[in-house]
Amino acid sequence: NMIKQLLILISAAILTSNSSVSQSYDFESWTGNEPNGWESTNLITTQGGGAVTVSKETTSPGQGSASAKMQTGSCPSCPSFSILVPFGPATPLPDPMGGVISLDAPISQRPISVDFKYKAQPAGNDAGGFSVTLTKYNPTTDESETIGEGYFEASTEVSNWTSVNIPIIYYSDLTPDRLNIWATSSIGSVPDLSAFGFPDLPVPTPVSGSTFYIDAIVLNLPSCDDFYVTMSGSGESAIGAMDGTASVTPVGGAAPYTYSWSNLESSQSING
Repeated sequence: NMIKQLLILISAAILTSNSSVSQSYDFESWTGNEPNGWESTNLITTQGGGAVTVSKETTSPGQGSASAKMQTGSCPSCPSFSILVPFGPATPLPDPMGGVISLDAPISQRPISVDFKYKAQPAGNDAGGFSVTLTKYNPTTDESETIGEGYFEASTEVSNWTSVNIPIIYYSDLTPDRLNIWATSSIGSVPDLSAFGFPDLPVPTPVSGSTFYIDAIVLNLPSCDDFYVTMSGSGESAIGAMDGTASVTPVGGAAPYTYSWSNLESSQSING
């Protein structure tokens, strides 16, 4: 999805009983208007006296003492913005510009889904959004390739904190090595790439005042709750015959599986 990729620009073992079942991201720690650990559009939008588009919400947080608030506002520097500074042509961002927060972190598991809480107050035909993108570096192409993602869009007003679960859709069996999470008050807050021959994207134009709140982000990771193994086999026909068999079939969990027998074999079925 090009929208998600542009927003990012601006900003296998068998499971064991001690596997993590979730990974949480909250908004309890801030430095001024910046949520610690996250990137925000404030660096762009506040230039030249523009709006603070990301801020700390403490009046009615979704969880704990603070949530993240994104609000679309003026961005005097956006018309001259370039994703290729200082070498390339201008790739203007819209003015007004949506508030965007983005987090990039390493990951070594395949999340099943993501939970979060949100409120939304889109203005006009605007829409806020939330996305999780999982990538894997490909040394052959020297690029990070998207192997899974989840996406949510809010085009209607939601005045009370609402819990949402969105599934992660995977496009390959690979295990990701990077995680990107972003949220925005206006999904149309993307660069104009017409200088490179790209057409305009079919997204709503950002409207000043559109607001999106988010909190309590939880990645749901695979667990052992639904995992079990069935076994079949036969004993030796006689002591020392070494013609017994054993086979296991894992059910649940997350493939691919690995096997380790007491005789150091590592296949799904053994003989001996």
